[in-house]
Amino acid sequence: MPIHDREAPGGALGLLSWPIAGAAVFSGIINILGFTAPLFMLEVYDRAIPSGSVPTLVALMLLAGGLYAFSGLLDIVRGRTMNRIAGTMDAKLTQRVFTVIAGSPLRMRNGGDALKPAQEADQVRAFLAGPGPAALFDLPWMPVYLCVCFLLHPMIGWLAAGAMIVLAGLTILTDWQTRSLTRQAAAAVARRNCYGEAAHANAEAMAAMGMTSRATARWDEAHWRFTTIQRQVGDIAGLFSGMSKTVRYMVQSGSLALGAFLVIQGDMSAGSIVAASIIVSRALSPIEQVISNWKNLLAARQAWHRLKEAFVLFPEEQPRTTLPPPSSSLTVEAVFTSPPGERRMTVQNVSFRADRGTVIGIIGPSASGNRP
Repeated sequence: MPIHDREAPGGALGLLSWPIAGAAVFSGIINILGFTAPLFMLEVYDRAIPSGSVPTLVALMLLAGGLYAFSGLLDIVRGRTMNRIAGTMDAKLTQRVFTVIAGSPLRMRNGGDALKPAQEADQVRAFLAGPGPAALFDLPWMPVYLCVCFLLHPMIGWLAAGAMIVLAGLTILTDWQTRSLTRQAAAAVARRNCYGEAAHANAEAMAAMGMTSRATARWDEAHWRFTTIQRQVGDIAGLFSGMSKTVRYMVQSGSLALGAFLVIQGDMSAGSIVAASIIVSRALSPIEQVISNWKNLLAARQAWHRLKEAFVLFPEEQPRTTLPPPSSSLTVEAVFTSPPGERRMTVQNVSFRADRGTVIGIIGPSASGNRP
C-alpha cells in the first residue's frame, strides 16, 4: 500500500480499512482453529483410548499438529499486519502532526508541551502494534464459544455465561475508574514536560540567578504528580486484571468439577470434561485480555481524540492555482508606501523594471524602515 499520500485521521482509517478487515479475518480463522484443542481431547478420551487404537491416536496427533502450526502462522501474520497498519498510520499522519507542533503556538494551547502531538501519535501507533487489537478482534467470537458450551451441556453454558457477565462488569468498572485518571495523567505529564522545556531554554539565566534549585523543586513536584496518578491507574488496572484472572481460573476449575459431576450422573462423556474446560477458558480469554490492556486502550483512544481535535484547527492545505510562467516584464515608477497606520512613507519614489524570470528586492540597513 502506498504511504506517501498524507491523509486526515478519518481518511487514514478509510485507507486502512482493508488491512484491518484482513486482520479481522485472520482472527476469525484463528478462533475457529481454537476448537482444535477441545476436539482433540474429546476424540482422544472418547475414541482413541476406549478403542485402544494407536493409528487413530497418531492420526489425531498429526492432524492437531498441522492445525496448531497453521494457527500459529496466522497469528504471526496477524501480528505483522497490525505492525504494518501502525506504521502506515504513523506515516500518513506524521506531516500533519508536525504541522500541529509547528503551528500550535498560533492557534491552540498545548500546555507548553510542544511535542505532545508527536507523543500522542506514538501512543496510538504503539497500541495498534501491541496485543490490544488482537483481543478486540477476538471479542465477537465469545458468543460462538458460549454456544458450544451450551451444546456440551446447558449447565456448562450457564457457568460460562455467568462468568462473562462478571468479567463484563469488571470491564465497565475498569473504564469508570480509570478514564478520568488517564486524562489527568496526560495533563500532568504535559505540565512536567513544560517545566523541562522552559528550564532547558533558560538554562543560562537560571544558573546566573541561582534559580536551579527552585526549578528542580517545581520539576520534582510536577513529576511526583504525574507518577502518582500513573501509579493509581496502574493499581486500579492491576486490581481488575487480577480479579479477572481469578474469575477465569475459578470458572475453569469449576467447569472441570461440574463436568465430573455430569459424567457421574451420566450426562456427559469423560472427554467432554477436558473439552468443556478448554472451551470455557477460551471463551473468557478475550475479555480478560481486554481488561489487561484497558489502560493502553484508554490512553490510545484519548490520544486519538486529542489528535483529531488538533487536526480540525489545522486543515490540510488546498491545492493552489498553478500560475503560468511569466511572459512579460513589469515596470514600476514612483512608488510610495507605508505600514498600516503610519503616515510617514517608508518607501519613497521607488522605480524599477522587472523582466520575466527575475526577482526584485528592496533592502536596507537594519531598522531603516523605522528611522525617523
